[in-house]
Amino acid sequence: MGEGRGSRRGRRLVLLVAVACTTGAVQARMDTGVAAQASTLRVPEPKLTRFLAQGFAPVVADWYWVQVLQVVGAATREVGAHADEIADAVELVTDLDPWVDHPYRFAAVWLVANEAQVRRANQLLSKSLSYHPRDWRNRFYLGYNEFF
Repeated sequence: MGEGRGSRRGRRLVLLVAVACTTGAVQARMDTGVAAQASTLRVPEPKLTRFLAQGFAPVVADWYWVQVLQVVGAATREVGAHADEIADAVELVTDLDPWVDHPYRFAAVWLVANEAQVRRANQLLSKSLSYHPRDWRNRFYLGYNEFF
C-alpha cells in the first residue's frame, strides 16, 4: 500500500518536471518582443466578439485591455499613430464588460491628439456615466475635455 502511494507521487513528480521543462523550452523559443513590435492591434466587431465569447465576454475584454496596455507601454511605438486602434479596443472592452472602470478614463487621457479623438473619448466617458454614475472622475474628465 505504501509503495503504491510512492509510485503515484513519483509519477506526479516526473510529470511536473516534464511539464516545467516543456514550458521552459517553448517560452525560450518564443520571440514575443519582435512580434509585439511588428504587429498591430486588430480589433474585431463587438457584436461578433460577444457572440463568440459564449459567456466569457469579461475574460475577452480583459485580454483586449492587456493588448491596449502593451501598445501604449511599448517603448518603440508612438501612441498617436495607434490612437484609432486604441479607441476601437477600448470601445470593444467597454462593450464586452461595461462595468470596467479604468478604460473609460484611460481613453480620456490617451485620446487627445486631435478633435476626433477627443470626441471618441467623450463618447466613452458619457457611456461610463450609465455604469458608474457616482464616480466623479469620469465627469471630471468629461468636463475637462468639453472645456478645452
